[in-house]
Amino acid sequence: MFAAPLSRLQALLAMRRVVLMVWGALIACAVIGSVFSVLSPPEVYEADKLVHFSVYMLLAAFLPFLSSRRSYQIIGFICLVAMGGGIEIIQSFLPAREGSVFDFAADIAGLSLGWWAGYVLHARLMRFRR
Repeated sequence: MFAAPLSRLQALLAMRRVVLMVWGALIACAVIGSVFSVLSPPEVYEADKLVHFSVYMLLAAFLPFLSSRRSYQIIGFICLVAMGGGIEIIQSFLPAREGSVFDFAADIAGLSLGWWAGYVLHARLMRFRR
């Protein structure tokens, strides 16, 4: 017949699983886009800083939705900082790319704003659900 409706916990776990898959896909796109020069933004003066800021802001905004535990969010934040720095180091060894401290600074700025925005949005959604 009909399946029983999901419990609140099952629904939350299913939603977190979907958010985790989308977040993983975004990370894969960020890494691939950062390494291959064909996917780089147009040669507009400093436009890549805006791309770095936006991508890392989006990645960090997912952190509060992946886990409500602050310690896990901090670990995720540190991993994203390490990913941004690692990508810049790798780019310095690629012939068609070059690493930049300013790109890394844009990554960290985007991560900070994104984490804050995700935290505020998550808190408001949780308050709305009650």
